[in-house]
Amino acid sequence: MDGLISFASAALSVAADTILKPLRYAKNGVKEIFETIVKELPELPSAAGKLLKGLAKTVDGLWLVGRKLKDSIIKGINTVIDFIVRHATEAYQSVRNKLKKEVTEAATEAATKGVKEVTEDAVENAVIKGASGAILDKKLMEELAESGFKYNADEVLYITKNYEGKLMWLETGNNKSGMQHIMVRHKTDFANKGVTDIQGYLDKALKSKPIEKGMNESGPYAKYLLDGDRYTVAYGSNGYIVSFYPDKMK
Repeated sequence: MDGLISFASAALSVAADTILKPLRYAKNGVKEIFETIVKELPELPSAAGKLLKGLAKTVDGLWLVGRKLKDSIIKGINTVIDFIVRHATEAYQSVRNKLKKEVTEAATEAATKGVKEVTEDAVENAVIKGASGAILDKKLMEELAESGFKYNADEVLYITKNYEGKLMWLETGNNKSGMQHIMVRHKTDFANKGVTDIQGYLDKALKSKPIEKGMNESGPYAKYLLDGDRYTVAYGSNGYIVSFYPDKMK
């Protein structure tokens, strides 16, 4: 852009000089005539001398006007060029910023879509559906399958590893064990404690450190302190969850 301005200014200067050339010749010619007359004819009547002096001043004035005209033309053209360059730069920046924004948005959209697809694939490959549409950890279910323990794959509602890393799972069960037993025997007990998501509370318990562990006539058990109340999880030695309930106040 700077090269364009310099070139245009030089071209205008040449054009203006070309326009002023006749005035320059006229000025120099009149001055030469005037100087010759004054030198050669010192006795020239004063009127003629004044006339020639006036003519010389007139030509000088025209020359100055011409110089100012030249400078004004160049200044005006430079202003126009500066205006064009400035607005061209602004237009370029506007287009550049718009393009940058569009490219960024497109890249972000593509990246988000890619992450979503990868995440969905990962989730899909990491979980399987259990009983009643339950979402189960695929690796834990594979571990259970390889354990040799007896279980009903179609009835598994929940599977995890407790605080100590022991594999444990809950099945639909019946009136004697499992979720059905818990709902029949202890749903009211949980409601009295304000607990509505029993399975979620069971998960909270198993992820906590037990305050007591032991063995009774029914098998292993672990007690947990949750929100100020004690809860018991009864389970088999294989990790099958037999029952879960709030302890009765003594």
